[in-house]
Amino acid sequence: MAQYPPCRVCSATQASKTVLGGYECSWKSFRGISPKRDRDDVFLKDEAELLILMSWPLDPLCSVSHAHTQTVLSEPDATMSEYYLATGLTDQLTKECALVLGNDDRLLTRPSSYSSQAACEGCSRYFLAAWYVCQRCGIELCPACHDQLDERATQELHQQLEIGSLPLLRTANDFLACNHLEGGAYDTHRLEQFLVITQILADDLIYLCGAARQQHEGLRTAVLGSAKPDSFSSVTGTVTAEKGVALGSAKVKLLSHLAMHLDDEAVNNSVAVAQYLLHSTVPLVIRRQKGSDVWDRNTLAAAFVKNAEIKVTVDDGAGPAELHLAPKELFDALCDPNRGVDCRVCIRARLACRVDSSLTPYSPQDYPNYTDLSEVAPALDAAFRATSGLPCPDSQSAAADVSLLAANIPWRDAKNKIYAASECGRTTATTSAHVDESMALNHCLWAEGDTDDVAALWLIFRSEDFDAVVEFYGEAYGVDHSHCHPIFSQTRTLSESFLEALQQNRGIEPWSVAQRPGETIMVPSGCIHQVRNVKSCFKIAADVLPATRAQEAVKTSQLRAAHTLSGGPHSVQALGRDALALFPTMLDAFLHLLSRHPQDCFRAKAEAKAQTVMLRASLLRQNQLQAQLRRVELQTIETKARPQLPAQWRKVVLTMINDELKFLVVEIWKLLNRRTSAA
Repeated sequence: MAQYPPCRVCSATQASKTVLGGYECSWKSFRGISPKRDRDDVFLKDEAELLILMSWPLDPLCSVSHAHTQTVLSEPDATMSEYYLATGLTDQLTKECALVLGNDDRLLTRPSSYSSQAACEGCSRYFLAAWYVCQRCGIELCPACHDQLDERATQELHQQLEIGSLPLLRTANDFLACNHLEGGAYDTHRLEQFLVITQILADDLIYLCGAARQQHEGLRTAVLGSAKPDSFSSVTGTVTAEKGVALGSAKVKLLSHLAMHLDDEAVNNSVAVAQYLLHSTVPLVIRRQKGSDVWDRNTLAAAFVKNAEIKVTVDDGAGPAELHLAPKELFDALCDPNRGVDCRVCIRARLACRVDSSLTPYSPQDYPNYTDLSEVAPALDAAFRATSGLPCPDSQSAAADVSLLAANIPWRDAKNKIYAASECGRTTATTSAHVDESMALNHCLWAEGDTDDVAALWLIFRSEDFDAVVEFYGEAYGVDHSHCHPIFSQTRTLSESFLEALQQNRGIEPWSVAQRPGETIMVPSGCIHQVRNVKSCFKIAADVLPATRAQEAVKTSQLRAAHTLSGGPHSVQALGRDALALFPTMLDAFLHLLSRHPQDCFRAKAEAKAQTVMLRASLLRQNQLQAQLRRVELQTIETKARPQLPAQWRKVVLTMINDELKFLVVEIWKLLNRRTSAA
């Protein structure tokens, strides 16, 4: 689990290095993502607490050095990584830079720069540079969540004015509700009550915005011109295309995936896998290496440190119960036909003749939670790294994982984890359909029976088919996704009949990949995938984010954030947290790569580029707002029924447009002109 940010009181105490009398930790020293709620999700804001409206001195950008990247990465790999990270960051940095420059008179500041661990209370994503805070209830939202709140509030106001409906009564879990309880009811958030917070100096933010845009535009030709997608000419292992495994009785045409046979040199293996991670968008299975260790339940149990315990949920037919099991007890449970493994599915195929088919299984997940796998099972960690070709921090394979270049973000939750689960029937899945921002590496060390037969089947869709799969799911089952997204909630199983209908109606062909003990499956980022264990398995998994997939990761992150809010401000628990610390990790890696350039000359060019970008963005937005204004005027003229309400609505819209015009055009022009004159 990620080390989530301290509460506001703890943050202020750390920043001021003094004890604030009369205040205590909002979490009462309990870890959690929302620093303003207690363990029961009850809002805790004290009426007298004004800490959220205090500004603290801004810190400079985190210290970076090009020494490591210069030693490890080749110049082509460094340039390629720099380009793709710039591409993934440029839109977000531009938006947040405009936000800070346009709110110079309504700006609060926070220390620690982008490594502060401050996170959005709407979608849980860690903040990059700037965000919003409500002056009344203290909720802190990223720009994307604030935009959604703005859109929903505007739509609701439109309905009230057009239809004449009364304001809605709010509940605490309503995203539009301001959690400042007044008169026994929750008020609706009003946008004018929000202030802007920044944790990066305006000058530094201008530099970052310009640097991202400059490298995105300046390196495009060189990087894309030399790119060879799905090319493995430099790979030392052998890569072949393989047909997919038939999906039972379903008549579904399958795509061919890749299979890699590695040699005996671990260094070459990591470089070979890195080439795949950087350049391919097709799933890969790495075959077991000759001479590699073969694990059984006894050697696996003995690989853990003394007194190790794994928290699991066990159900033997009497109902689920949380237990702490020693490794040997875990494997006993995995091999017990009367005990289920994995809390999300029903293993009817295995237990139907022995116990009630309504048995709820169990699954030990996210272990270890608070430390590295190397500290609780060093031999397993070493075996996973050697046989999976996991990118290494001290080799050229580091380009294949952005986190290895982000030394200032050690608290992200993208570390090696153990995952164990029992077999399940054909109509269910061990891991329901879901999608990750990162690329998933999953290595199977052991399967029940100690044979090399197929242990698990992976169903994977291309990233570009994400929207079509989600849309067709709603059409096929008549499901309203407004409160339970079929993929982000990880609660739906894609059945064989659904796959047949999906292909017949949309022409979508998935991958179906078999995994055996000793083999590693790699799933590209943004690809929907689900797993069905044919046997009880013990696996190790890790998340990897290649720079080349940064833009895809950002897209998936934005989609997840948008759907998180549909279930209320606390639904992030069900839809996934920002385990990668995506934006801070990308920015830190980008800064390390930028440090290769002579800073004085490069910074001047970047700041000049940022000014051009800001002014261009403000003018484009001005044109959009003026077009919107014309549409409102036409609607007012054409509407004849109840003319007083459209006129009232037009006045509201005009006020909003004028305010935004001032923010995006006038203030940015004035501020940048002042900076240019000063220079």
